[in-house]
Amino acid sequence: MKRIFLPFFTVFLMIFVLNGAEFRKDWKNAFAFAKKHHKRIFFVFHTDWCPHCRHLLSTTLKDPEVLSYLDKEGYVLISINPEKDREAEKRFRVYGYPTMIIYGKNGKEIDRILGYLDSNQLIKTIENFKKGIGTLNDLLRKYEKSPDDLDLIFGIATKYIARAEFQKAIDLLNIMISKAEKKNDKKNVIKGIMRKAYAYYKWKRFNVAADCMLEIAKKFPDSEEAKDAYLDASYYARKGGDEKRANDLIKIFIKKYPDDPRVKKLREKIKK
Repeated sequence: MKRIFLPFFTVFLMIFVLNGAEFRKDWKNAFAFAKKHHKRIFFVFHTDWCPHCRHLLSTTLKDPEVLSYLDKEGYVLISINPEKDREAEKRFRVYGYPTMIIYGKNGKEIDRILGYLDSNQLIKTIENFKKGIGTLNDLLRKYEKSPDDLDLIFGIATKYIARAEFQKAIDLLNIMISKAEKKNDKKNVIKGIMRKAYAYYKWKRFNVAADCMLEIAKKFPDSEEAKDAYLDASYYARKGGDEKRANDLIKIFIKKYPDDPRVKKLREKIKK
């Protein structure tokens, strides 16, 4: 009996996962279906070039436990590459990947998750969202009571970035950086500046993003972060089409850190 039962159960489970929790590509019809049947929506945005997206899609979002949970909770699943669907990119304002958006049965957005989560983290986060825990509104309420909590400010700013509300994110990060500087909290100053650079980068203000990274090198010239700051600034400048500035920053890096193991490849990059 065991030899007959186990293979049958395995096949049954595979059919359940594939058919009961299938990701849809047509987001318009998926939203219409969810509205008609009063279902929640789990929407994941990803790109082909994003390593974190590939990891999420091949692990967490293929985990039978996650798919079973989403199916049991009645989620309509949608998967979209907004760089291949510009209407979706414009409609949902998603510019960081991977981004997961959770909608309630009323069709309203509950919150967004920016970045990779493993299976346990994803299920826990969605469960918390259902209880109103960890959402943007929840964090904003906490911020009113604890305006000096730097981790809280950082978390709110990250949520604004996920919503493409870049100016709000930058304004908060400036507050975070100012508070951290008053406390001589180097770690959080650097953390805040780096996230501000990321916000400008997603806003496609590439040279401003580069300026932010150079601010780290200026304020903390002897730090390990200063090294990466020049290279990140170079990357942002190149993304903005400023090849001269990008190469000049690499030359500065090579001059300042000639013994860095990355120098050889960087020299070759400049020659090209």
